Amino acid sequence: MAFPRGGKRGMGASTRLRGEDAHWSSRKAAALVGILVATILVAYFVPLLPRGRGSQGSEGSDSISSSSSDSHLPHAHHHLKAASQGRPATEQQIFLKPEQFVGQSDVETEALRRQVKEVYVKKTPAAASARKKHSCPVVLLHGARFSAATWEKTETLKALAAAGYESYAVDLPGSARSQGKVAMAYRAAFMQALFVALGLEGRAPALVSPSMSGSFSFRFLQAHPEALAAFIGVAPVDNAELHDDTLHTLPMPVYMVYGQKDAAGARVSKRLATAPKGATLMIPRGTHPCYLDNPKLFNSKLIEFLDKAVAQ
Repeated sequence: MAFPRGGKRGMGASTRLRGEDAHWSSRKAAALVGILVATILVAYFVPLLPRGRGSQGSEGSDSISSSSSDSHLPHAHHHLKAASQGRPATEQQIFLKPEQFVGQSDVETEALRRQVKEVYVKKTPAAASARKKHSCPVVLLHGARFSAATWEKTETLKALAAAGYESYAVDLPGSARSQGKVAMAYRAAFMQALFVALGLEGRAPALVSPSMSGSFSFRFLQAHPEALAAFIGVAPVDNAELHDDTLHTLPMPVYMVYGQKDAAGARVSKRLATAPKGATLMIPRGTHPCYLDNPKLFNSKLIEFLDKAVAQ
C-alpha cells in the first residue's frame, strides 16, 4: 500500500508523542500522590513533636491573662507581665476577687461581695531611673466611656513612673475587665475596701477622679475626708455628694482640672476649688475628657501638683 510522502514518519512521531504524554501523566499522578502522602504524614506527626518555648501560649508570651483564665485558681489573682520570659516585671496585672473586699461592717462586706464579681487593677511601680521615689501611691479611676487602659494611651502611667510615683489604674466594676455593679449606697465602702485590698491602707494615696468616677470618689471623700494625700478631679460628677461643711474643711490639697469647652466641668471645678488647699487648671480648647486633648500638659501639671502636695 502506498503512503503519502512522509506518512510513516508522521505516524511514528504521533506514536512517540502519545507515549510521552502517557509517561508525563503517570509522573504527574505519582507526584500528586507523593504530595498527598507527605501532607498526611505532616498533619499526623507534627502535633506529636515537642513544642518549643515560643509556642507555649500565654506562658511564653507577653499577653495579659484574662479574668476567666484565673477564675479557676482561687489564689491566682496576680499576673506578672513578661515574668514568664525571665525579664524583670515592670507592670502587675491584678484581678481582685469578691472575697478580698471587706467593708467596715458585716452588712457592707456582704453587699460588696454580692455586687463585686472581679476588679481589674494595673499596678505600675516607680521607674528605677527616677531621681526620687515617692511614698505616696497614685490611684486613677476613669470616666464612663473609658477604662484603666486610657491612662496608658495618654502615657500618664509612664509619666508618673518616671517621676517616681507608684500608680494603680482601676477598671471600676462593670467597666472593661472588671465585672459587677456597685450600688450608690456602697460606693464609699467599695473605695475603702479597694484601698485595703491593694495594701494601701495607711499609705494615704492621691486619687485621680474623672467624670463618672465622681460617683465613687465624692461619696468616699464625704465618708473619709482624711484618707487621701491629694485629690485630683477632672470634671467629676455627683459633686453634691460632698457637702459644703466637708468641702471647706478638707485637709488635703485639691486640684480641679477641666477643659475650656466644658462649662459643666468649669462649674464643678470652681466649687471644689473653694477647699482650703484648692486650685484649678483649665486645659485650653479642652473638652470634657480634657486629658485626651492635651495629654502632655495634663501629665506635666499633674506631676507638678503631686510634687507640691507630697512636699506639704
